Amino acid sequence: MPIAITYSCKSTRTQRTRAAKNLCGLLADLPPAQQLLLDQLATIFTFEANDRESGGAHYRTRTIHLNLKEFNQFQYRKRRSSNANQRWALATLKEEAIHFLDDHIGYTGQRVWKKAVRRELAMRNEERDTLCAAQREHDSSDTWEKLSPEEYAADLTLLERAVHFIAGASESAWELLADLLLARDYLRVQSNSESVIERTMLAAFPHTYSLALHFEVALLRCAARGGLANSGQDNADPTEAVQTKLPELQAQWRLIAQAIG
Repeated sequence: MPIAITYSCKSTRTQRTRAAKNLCGLLADLPPAQQLLLDQLATIFTFEANDRESGGAHYRTRTIHLNLKEFNQFQYRKRRSSNANQRWALATLKEEAIHFLDDHIGYTGQRVWKKAVRRELAMRNEERDTLCAAQREHDSSDTWEKLSPEEYAADLTLLERAVHFIAGASESAWELLADLLLARDYLRVQSNSESVIERTMLAAFPHTYSLALHFEVALLRCAARGGLANSGQDNADPTEAVQTKLPELQAQWRLIAQAIG
């Protein structure tokens, strides 16, 4: 069963069509394993009107919430020619997809990841702060600014702060994974060599970077298994099995967007 696109707010046909086409274009910019898994899990993308949040991931309902207005502020273009509003929307989609798929395989709930996150956040790291600030600036739009964890926390309501306090270490483990992978993707967009990226990421995230790469391998193997989070057998090299399915998958998404129009 493929992805579905729904709307929880009043919208015009033009708004619905543009948001759907932009979403389908951005989905093709996600890593192959993420694209395939989101489809295998029959993910529901719901556009809504929300002045406080750009998005949210709710695995139990198989839903990723996105902001209708934000996905109407651009016309999708290939990454090299994208504008600031498109970069914002892509960063939001990446973050929510990572959270959603992490909930599927339960990666950040593992003790080894939580322990590494505690070590990572125990001390100030100027390399990490500088890199993440550059990524947030790059992914901010003409209207909206990506916030640092401190700025985000300061903007919360009392109820939201209570929810985050209860989540505690689990939320830090959850958020750091997305922050790390978005920072890595930012370095790639800047045309850095893989050796430079690895060196920079190890300096910024010395305790968690290698573990985050294991997360991506876990997603790749999960996608090759048809979305099954756990299995007794793994494909020795799932890359080709995943890549071969992408053209048909992306063509299917384009048809979904056209049908909405």
